[in-house]
Amino acid sequence: PWMGMALPLVGIPSLAQGAAVVGEIGLALMVAACGGWVAQALRAPRERGLRALVGVAAVVLLASAAGAVRMAVVAPEPVARVLLVQPAVPLAVKRGDPAVALTASLEAVEAALPPPAPPVAPPVGGDLVVLPETAVPTRLDGDGVGALRERVAGWARRMGAPIAVGAWAEGPGRGGNAVFVAGGDPEAEWPVSWKVRLVPGVEWTAGLPDGVARGTAPQVLAMGNGRQFAPLVCIEAAGASPARELVRSGAEILVNVTNDAWLAEAPWWTRTAAFHQHPAHLAMRAIELGVGGVRVGNNGRTETVDPVGVRSLVLPAHVPGQISVAVERLPDETPFTRGAVPFGPPVLFLTIVGLGLLGRRGAAPGRDEGVDRG
Repeated sequence: PWMGMALPLVGIPSLAQGAAVVGEIGLALMVAACGGWVAQALRAPRERGLRALVGVAAVVLLASAAGAVRMAVVAPEPVARVLLVQPAVPLAVKRGDPAVALTASLEAVEAALPPPAPPVAPPVGGDLVVLPETAVPTRLDGDGVGALRERVAGWARRMGAPIAVGAWAEGPGRGGNAVFVAGGDPEAEWPVSWKVRLVPGVEWTAGLPDGVARGTAPQVLAMGNGRQFAPLVCIEAAGASPARELVRSGAEILVNVTNDAWLAEAPWWTRTAAFHQHPAHLAMRAIELGVGGVRVGNNGRTETVDPVGVRSLVLPAHVPGQISVAVERLPDETPFTRGAVPFGPPVLFLTIVGLGLLGRRGAAPGRDEGVDRG
């Protein structure tokens, strides 16, 4: 159910470029309309059916051609160089004893990080180092975590760059899933963005208290070069609102951190295609907002996406590793970012009107002559 009707279009980026104007919902309307035309064509007389199919083909070809032109003429500008780190801690360890999971996670990160650069060379971490969701599976603020913060700060000093690290943040009564930007000083206040959109059935259940604390609003965070990024924790990429709010607040790239191992390493009878579907959401957000992004998973899929939605798998799944990538954005805001097309209300209105007209047509006298309605 998290795969919207238009989301598969990111597999052919030229067909999805309209999202920069109307968003994913607008594209879904186009897909629904084309599906309706095809259904009518199959029921209509041959000549009318062929005309409808030609109309569908024309829509698809025009959308693809316009998207290809857009992809060819846009001129992205560089924003940052980002080091992506995939620790690949096994799912069984992550779900096991908390102390063992913490030790294994810290050791896996340290093993995956590259060695520090020589004194005269540029920092090996670039402008930002990104670790996955819950890379540190415990609190990273509050009392009693001084030694842990020193260890994470040591990673930042070793890389010569701030570290975006998924961890738990301390809250009233219970902790919350969050992204910290850790610097080289463990005593400093590290900026943090709490997860706002929780996973249904896992982090929250309708009618019950939330399993973890929920953030009130997403927060932009700064990289080492002073530019800002949008932290999206796991499912927060599966919807336009958090990402658009962060880009409007000054974020220039998207950073999606996740721990999707439970989608790919769980017993086979519980697995779905979600491990491969999840990254498509980030590609849609990139097209809508005109900003590139990176996605880092504990076990994958670790990918990059450019501002027009072209994805690249940069590290193989389930294997520890790290890679430095450049991330870009388009120089101008997209119409969707500005909110120039309030698509939701008109679509709802037209849907209600259309259903009403279809109902009247279906109830017209003589429509079904010969059918016994008794």
